[in-house]
Amino acid sequence: DLCGADGMRYALPYRELHSIEMPSPQTITLRFADRRVVVQGRNLEPVYEDLIRARVAQLREDDLDWASESETFISKLTIVRSHEHD
Repeated sequence: DLCGADGMRYALPYRELHSIEMPSPQTITLRFADRRVVVQGRNLEPVYEDLIRARVAQLREDDLDWASESETFISKLTIVRSHEHD
């Protein structure tokens, strides 16, 4: 379940998750069959570890950063339709 700061919710099943990439501690990319989800924030390593173990039920974007610098914080979720060989 992907939850936007504006109240938007979007669900994609784990069975369609093809890969998880973490090019930096601030970005995770989830590649699904026909979508790509980009998670941006701070200290996302725990989220990545839980994702690779299929332990994440919800990712929640927040537009107000109340988290301390050492805490995990998701500032933006972007969902884009991807091409077959993206």
